[in-house]
Amino acid sequence: MPLDSITFSGVMQFINAVGVLAVGVYTWLISRSVANREAIDKLVARQAESDRRIDHLDSVSEHVPTQRDLAETERRIERLESIFDHAPTHQDLSQLHGRINDLSEAVSRLVGVMSAVQRSLDRVETKLMQEAK
Repeated sequence: MPLDSITFSGVMQFINAVGVLAVGVYTWLISRSVANREAIDKLVARQAESDRRIDHLDSVSEHVPTQRDLAETERRIERLESIFDHAPTHQDLSQLHGRINDLSEAVSRLVGVMSAVQRSLDRVETKLMQEAK
């Protein structure tokens, strides 16, 4: 019987060792699965962020001017610059302001003169009316 008990004890130890080994392998596989799931989740999040950025770049690129748009803008700027080249300068406007002031003074003098002429005409008219009576 001792042979049977040693054999039974050895078989039980072997089964115990296989069970511990199986639990160890299962635990290792589960931990790898969790690590892989976390890595996959990170990659999915990065892919979603990349997709969002690409969509944003696509929407922004619709507003980027084309070569034709840039050429048209350049022509418009050149036309405006040529117009401004012929526009009056501050010095021109200052001279014009001075001439307008001179004209204003002359008109004021004419108003004074016309006022005196009007008074003279009124006196002549009054004199003529009195002589006609």
